[in-house]
Amino acid sequence: MSAIKPGGTREQNAVGEWLDRAALIRTNLITTAEGVPTILPYFDSLSSAIACFGRCEIAARSLDRSVAMNLFAERRKDLKKEVGKYNKAGLEQIGIVRKVLSKMSSDLSETKLNQKTMLKRLDSCTNELRLAIAEWDMKGSDARKLDDVLKEITGVIRKKGIAALPAYLDGKMAELQEVRQRADRGAIDNIAWWKILTIVGMVGWFILQVLWCNAFGCQPASALFWWWIEAIHLVAFVLFC
Repeated sequence: MSAIKPGGTREQNAVGEWLDRAALIRTNLITTAEGVPTILPYFDSLSSAIACFGRCEIAARSLDRSVAMNLFAERRKDLKKEVGKYNKAGLEQIGIVRKVLSKMSSDLSETKLNQKTMLKRLDSCTNELRLAIAEWDMKGSDARKLDDVLKEITGVIRKKGIAALPAYLDGKMAELQEVRQRADRGAIDNIAWWKILTIVGMVGWFILQVLWCNAFGCQPASALFWWWIEAIHLVAFVLFC
């Protein structure tokens, strides 16, 4: 049986919406980039990786349905090519992210943030994000996964300081590379592990932005926070679910 696959599906449109949202969010990072120049290339490459992995999983789900239903066999060859193509492209972008993170360490070591002020804002930011997670429509087990991510990344900053963030993120990106090279691409569970690792990377740039806004008076963190909520909600619960 053959059929023409309609263009502009909800999932495909979500990829475009993600990239549009990322472009808007990027403008808010310009002030932070004055103190941490690497935040822009980090954000750009991570955003591109998210889009690539999203396209990969869209194709993978179409392929899975074709096989499960024993329909549209003529699509499978092209779908397999798309899965490989976009997964490879995403991995290449993560490789760039890791190179940027190595440079970010020196950026952060040269900046000075008041430790007391930083920790106060970090606590406030953490509380706001936990409240938002509790309001999202998801399973309690999934909310716990996101909460664990938040606790881990903020715990690193509290114990070792903001300069320890790039090394922590690099470790997670290395894990993401490993997961995406597996046969299942880490695409199992309701919130797959590769998605969690991606969210860790997004939390990283957001925390840097919040702390720099608080320290140097750029755009109010509360406004940035809600941009962040929209972005993560789109990535985790519209595009990839």
